[in-house]
Amino acid sequence: MTAGTEYLFEQSLEHPLFPYMELAAVSRRFGDSCERLSSWLSSVNTDRTEEEMQAYSSVLAFTFTISRLEGRYASWKELREGVSSLSRGLSGKTACVRVASREAGEKGRRLAAEKELGKSVAEHCAIRLENPDIEIRVLVSNSNYYLTTKVAEVDRKSLDSRQVKYRAFFSPISLSPRYARGLLNLCGVGKGKRVLDPFCGTGGILMEAVLLGASTVGSDIDPRMVEGTRRNFLQLGMKEGWELQRMDVGDIERLGEFDSVVTDPPYGRSSFANREDTGRLQSRAIMSAYKSLKEGGTLGIVVPDTGRLPHVDGLVLETHLTQRVHRSLVRNYLVYRKEGKRFQL
Repeated sequence: MTAGTEYLFEQSLEHPLFPYMELAAVSRRFGDSCERLSSWLSSVNTDRTEEEMQAYSSVLAFTFTISRLEGRYASWKELREGVSSLSRGLSGKTACVRVASREAGEKGRRLAAEKELGKSVAEHCAIRLENPDIEIRVLVSNSNYYLTTKVAEVDRKSLDSRQVKYRAFFSPISLSPRYARGLLNLCGVGKGKRVLDPFCGTGGILMEAVLLGASTVGSDIDPRMVEGTRRNFLQLGMKEGWELQRMDVGDIERLGEFDSVVTDPPYGRSSFANREDTGRLQSRAIMSAYKSLKEGGTLGIVVPDTGRLPHVDGLVLETHLTQRVHRSLVRNYLVYRKEGKRFQL
């Protein structure tokens, strides 16, 4: 890694690759470098200040906490010395110690470790378990002890509050807010970007895009979906940053050019409104998305089966992640980049 400050990201285990791939995409967009340390731990090397690291916590979906790396140790003895040295500089502040590990059966040892390290910290500053000035976090992974101080936490409760079941209008097969936001991050969506979802459904993808600072357009051939999405936006108090159109996916060129087209087309044998074969519908969607994208723009699409997707000359596949939802439903998350001016089916 290049010289800079190293921050560690504690990530979800709900998918084996999505958390790291999301972070890698966001770090590239921010101009930083990223490295995967383990199944639940990644690092970002950056010149950003701790305050500027809030930019990460405000957009990520699969991260829990972000901490500044203070030291990396191979033994418990070295770690204790590191904790003692760190706490000497905390005079006049309050602190607590938290130990995190994803190893099975670690809870008892983790609590004992927190107690032991807390005694060392208490020799130099006051201990406060709730809302301390400094939260010292020891991350145990692959026989390494990472000594860190927490700088940010992702508000996953806010993400979960927008789950489908809480919406005024919902569909049981809609994407969760975490995966919707994760897909948007894979597509490079952020402030100043223009984003289209031509199968707006219940509006989940559009909601997360608006919250990421994008200008969004949603469309759907089914008027129930358009009106339902409108109701969901208003339920959340979102009055700006979006517009909705009733429109067939083949007509979306009329809406202008977009930085990203991100969508989760209908599953099943046919779409709601026109009983069109799903494979043909997806083919038309990809062709229309290509025409609507700016050069270098991204297409993010979710499909249960990639076998029926067309080849489009000029769309380059950058990411393919698979999520097994249950026995009868698999979601493939595909991200393409537009790199040409020709297409063919």
